[in-house]
Amino acid sequence: MKKIIFLFVTFILTFATFSVFASSSGNLYHSNDHGFSVSFPTEPDVIRANFKFEGIDVAATSYQLVDNDAIYYVSINNFTQAFNTEKSREEYMNNFLKGVTLSLNEVSILYNKDVVFKGFKAKSYKFKFKYEGTNLVQKGFYFFRNGTEHIKISIAYPEEKDRIIDEIYIEFVNSLQLSLTKTHNFTSSNFSINIPYDWDKIIPKNKEVLAAFGHQGYGENVIIMTKSIPKNMTVSDMSWEEILYPSFNTVEIQNQGFGAVGDVKTKYCIYIPKQRTEKYNLKYLWYVIARKSWLYFLIFTDREQNFEMNYPTFQQIAESIRFHN
Repeated sequence: MKKIIFLFVTFILTFATFSVFASSSGNLYHSNDHGFSVSFPTEPDVIRANFKFEGIDVAATSYQLVDNDAIYYVSINNFTQAFNTEKSREEYMNNFLKGVTLSLNEVSILYNKDVVFKGFKAKSYKFKFKYEGTNLVQKGFYFFRNGTEHIKISIAYPEEKDRIIDEIYIEFVNSLQLSLTKTHNFTSSNFSINIPYDWDKIIPKNKEVLAAFGHQGYGENVIIMTKSIPKNMTVSDMSWEEILYPSFNTVEIQNQGFGAVGDVKTKYCIYIPKQRTEKYNLKYLWYVIARKSWLYFLIFTDREQNFEMNYPTFQQIAESIRFHN
C-alpha cells in the first residue's frame, strides 16, 4: 500500500505549470501486457514497481500522462496470489482509498460508492487534497478484473477546474476497453494460448502440469500438460484407453472424435466419472494434440450442470492455441 501512495505522490510531483485546459481526445493507446486500450491525449509514460501486500508479491504498473492541467492514469496491481473470496476482495476494496490518501494533506473524501463499471463490481470515488498550497482533486473508478488483477482509472486536476472537467473525465474513463482474453506464452514448449482475463493462474500441485487456470468462485478450469512422444506418432495412433490410463475404467465417455485447432489435428473426448458424489458432479473435456515429438493436453473441468453453458468458452480457449515453430 505504501508503494501505491508513493506512485501517486510521484504523479503529483510531475505537475508542471498550469495552463489552459486541453481536450483529452487523442490516440487510442493499447497495452498488450495488460490487455486494455484507452484514449490518452498523447503517449503515456509507463512506471513499474514491485512491492508486497500482506506478504503477497505485487507487480504494479501505472500508465500516466501529465497533459496541461491534468494527470491521466491507469494503474494496475497484479498479485501473485489470488483473492479467492468475495469477502477478501471487498475488504481490499473498502480499504484501498484509505491507503492511497494516507500520506496526502488535508484530504476530504467526497464519495466512494459501489457501482458497476465496464461490467465489473467497482468503486466510483472522488476526493480533494492540498499539495504545496494547491487544491487538487482526483476521481475515478477502481475494481478487480479477476482475483489477481486490480485496476484503477483516474484523473487528477486543480480544484478550480472541477466544473469543466466532467466532459474530459467522462470521455477518458468511457474510452477504457478491456480485452476479454490474455495471451500466455510458453516459450520452452513452443506455443501460446489465450485465457479469459477473469480466469486466474493456479499453482499446479502436480509437477507434470505445465500450467493451470481457473475461474475463481465458479468452477471452470483448464490444466495444460505436455509429454514427449516418438516423432512420427499422431493422435490417430493412440486410443483413449492408452491416453487415460490408468483411469480409463473409472470414467464414462459420453462423446469423442477428431477435430482441428488451426491446421493441427486434435483428438477430443467428454467424460464423467463413474463414481458420482453428492457434493461435486464434474464433467471433463480433453483435447489431445500431437505435434512433432510432443503431445499437448488441454483438460477442462466444470460442474456438470454448468458444462453446456461454458462449453463454447472451452472451445475458444482450445482454438486459440498457436504453435511457434
